[in-house]
Amino acid sequence: MPNSVPVSERLQAVVDVVIRAAEMHGSIVSLDDLALLIPTETTPEEVEAALKRVPAARRTVNDDWPPSVSDGWGQLTGDWNERTNSNLQTAKWLSSKVRGSEVLSMAVSGSTSYRQPMSRDDVDVFCVTQPGKLWFFVTKALIIARVSKVLHRSSPPICLSCIMDLDFAEVSFSRDNGALFARDALVAKVVRGGGNYTALLRSANWMKQYFPKLYSYRTENGEGESHAPSGRSAWTFAANRFLFHTIGFYVRAKARFHNHILSKSGKAMSSFRAKAGVDHLIYESTKYQKLREVYSEIRPLPEDSEDKRLPLLIEQISKQTEPR
Repeated sequence: MPNSVPVSERLQAVVDVVIRAAEMHGSIVSLDDLALLIPTETTPEEVEAALKRVPAARRTVNDDWPPSVSDGWGQLTGDWNERTNSNLQTAKWLSSKVRGSEVLSMAVSGSTSYRQPMSRDDVDVFCVTQPGKLWFFVTKALIIARVSKVLHRSSPPICLSCIMDLDFAEVSFSRDNGALFARDALVAKVVRGGGNYTALLRSANWMKQYFPKLYSYRTENGEGESHAPSGRSAWTFAANRFLFHTIGFYVRAKARFHNHILSKSGKAMSSFRAKAGVDHLIYESTKYQKLREVYSEIRPLPEDSEDKRLPLLIEQISKQTEPR
């Protein structure tokens, strides 16, 4: 796409993609968050004009930025804020109970990281572990989560949605995994090992080509505690592999069972697959795959582009005014 495309049109396309994704979740978009995603040099007037041209914007966008936006936009409710805080406390509780040296960093992802969890949503946990110790962590966390579910029925359920060891994480963060991966990584709420997580983000400078303002904000303001990787031993790697073949079998079997129940209940969009290896455990839902398709319309700004002030290139701007 040539660089002559007006800023306002690219801005409109970014707004369109973000709002379509929010609609899939039944949520809204905070203008404060949107401000970190849009082209760098845009005015409040351009933002308001773009929002007005997106059909779903009035029921999907909220907050008081830009200040000229009139009343009638959706509002973040106290319930959302309360559930967000509750879910973060649950993740901090899990972090405190998983003792040992396995964890390098832990964060909350999913709807909680976007500050809009529904009442039935899981607390999605993202964790980076020491190499060769991922399944030690998974085993402990599964037991703790199960005990919590029995003893504290009112607490939100915990889902180990994305667990990687350091080697796997460094490879995943070092390569361009698209706009959805970038945005998810940049909004994750860290509850342990903030310094380690910031180091991962700084190694992923490709994310800056998608969301330069959000990337700069997270990498410049994301310091915290760090944990150095420990030594590697043949014993821990062998034990980790054994746990992968035993606990990992249980995890995959449970996923197949849940998908069968969801399919019979007519909830195929909520079905998921568990991608597991000795160095990773990642749950990916059908809805997430659809979201990736939506975000695939966002393309990074080429590094050699003369138009340095525009963070995003969108393939299909024409979609911004299509009825949905």
